[in-house]
Amino acid sequence: MPCEILLPRELIELILLYCDGQTLCAAQHVNREWKDIVNYLDKKYKIWKRSCIEDIPKLELLQYTTLPTTDWHQIYENRTTWQDIQQNIRFHTKVFETQSANKEITCIAATDKYIGIGLGSGKIIVYNQDGVQLKEFTIHLGTSIKSIHFITDEDQNTSIVANYYDMLIIHKLVLETFDALNEYNYGVVDNHTAFDFYKTFFSGMSSRSPYLTIGRFTNDDLNENHTIIANILMHDINYGYGLQLRLLTCILNENLCLVLAMNMMYIVERDDQPNAQFIVRVLMTMPELGREGFRGINLDVWVMNEDVRVSCIRALTTSDPQVMYVHTPTKDIDPTTKYFLPQEVFETVITCIRLHGNTLVIGTLKGWLYFYEINKREDWQTFDIANYSHAMEIDIAFGPVKYISVAEREQRLFYVSSSWDKIRIVTGKIK
Repeated sequence: MPCEILLPRELIELILLYCDGQTLCAAQHVNREWKDIVNYLDKKYKIWKRSCIEDIPKLELLQYTTLPTTDWHQIYENRTTWQDIQQNIRFHTKVFETQSANKEITCIAATDKYIGIGLGSGKIIVYNQDGVQLKEFTIHLGTSIKSIHFITDEDQNTSIVANYYDMLIIHKLVLETFDALNEYNYGVVDNHTAFDFYKTFFSGMSSRSPYLTIGRFTNDDLNENHTIIANILMHDINYGYGLQLRLLTCILNENLCLVLAMNMMYIVERDDQPNAQFIVRVLMTMPELGREGFRGINLDVWVMNEDVRVSCIRALTTSDPQVMYVHTPTKDIDPTTKYFLPQEVFETVITCIRLHGNTLVIGTLKGWLYFYEINKREDWQTFDIANYSHAMEIDIAFGPVKYISVAEREQRLFYVSSSWDKIRIVTGKIK
């Protein structure tokens, strides 16, 4: 006969206050009273925020906390669930209905509230999380939208930033519609060919200028909707000889940015101190293929952060297959560089890679998705694309996987798109 031990509520609160996140997850599922206790402790002591900070690596946590108001409990629960995909996750796929029939989808973006799609015609369509269309507008007829990004300030004002040609344009969202006064606010940031975003911060660089721009969107009602934090001179980048510069930027936070130019990877960083200056240093040299090195290859897809650089490349002048490089340049473990041949593993090439928190997703030309668990930095040391946690075919008629965007809600949602008018939502629910 089981023995039931009854403890005073005050004692249970005191015990749970000093428990780790895993114990708190178990405690809230004991019964309704224990769940209420955990919720009470979170309101009073922010125990889920503490658990996230203690248990989730700093760089990974930055990917989850993109909004000023963060649901720390949801972050911890989702992250814990996705630590073991095979054991915990049951996948479901459904169609996300869009109004873009027979129109080329060039980019997608998803948040906890909105889904946005950019089209090759220059049009942007914004939906709420229930799939209800909120707005459809055209940036520049016939000019493809390269990327879109949602930003939310501390006052919960949300704007959408669109990148087309060499410009960023910002549009303010007010009460789930667009403020007509700001609907066509052109020229927010121009003369740049490579952009990236983190929260309300952005990085931008042009193939015609040796300067990296780091700025912040302000959501002001003025014509200038951004402030420039710094223009950093990239001394070592060679712009001569009429070469087409392979240029990519990746901003990780307001004090750290990565730049890929030609075959060199640069890190641009500063201390988190007032008036601190950005310092540029070479981080690594990318692997070279073909007689002309990085200038002679196709960079198909890539992801990078402080822990890892993943790139899929093919030589332009040879019949060599696609090669996937995984480089871990971290300081406290031995740096490694390994490569894989995707066609030997997947019988096709990789068309899209998305690293979101502790989940790596690979999309292929044949419309398959492959999911991997990356729970700690050391997992990159033993990473092998043949050892995926889950593989699923979205739809063979759906075509190649081109874009993947992720939203953290009650479950982790993956919005997957081909190059035309099809979007699928892949949901990982707890078994």
